[in-house]
Amino acid sequence: MKSREIYYNRLAALQTYFKENPKSTLNDAAAYFTEIPKGTISSTLSFMYQTGHLVKNGEGRYSVPAILSSPKQIAGDITRNQKKKQEDIKNGAHLISQNGRLFSVEPLDTPRHASTIQKQIEDAIALLKSQGYKILAKKTEYAEI
Repeated sequence: MKSREIYYNRLAALQTYFKENPKSTLNDAAAYFTEIPKGTISSTLSFMYQTGHLVKNGEGRYSVPAILSSPKQIAGDITRNQKKKQEDIKNGAHLISQNGRLFSVEPLDTPRHASTIQKQIEDAIALLKSQGYKILAKKTEYAEI
């Protein structure tokens, strides 16, 4: 369990660093924590950001949120997030990134998804027609030469 304690200590140290040095970058943290490899810091910051335990202020600058969690809570959130991503991938979901956070979406080739898209298209066409727009469909005709 020593590795878990080391992990908790690393989370606490990073949280404290960004609390005392808001708007710091990965490079700033790497220069401060010389005993921790930069890749380890980078992945830990990424996990903390994905779970909401760090706030990104643009241009790769991090700060802590207004409400702080314990290192054990942060580690638990990161573990749950990683397990959910693995489960989503195993079940065929695709992961998309939005503002640096990962979300799982249903595969586009499922019949349910296709019918939903078709319904949305039909609703959009009905709305446009109700506003007086003409909707034209592309039509290709072949003639014998």
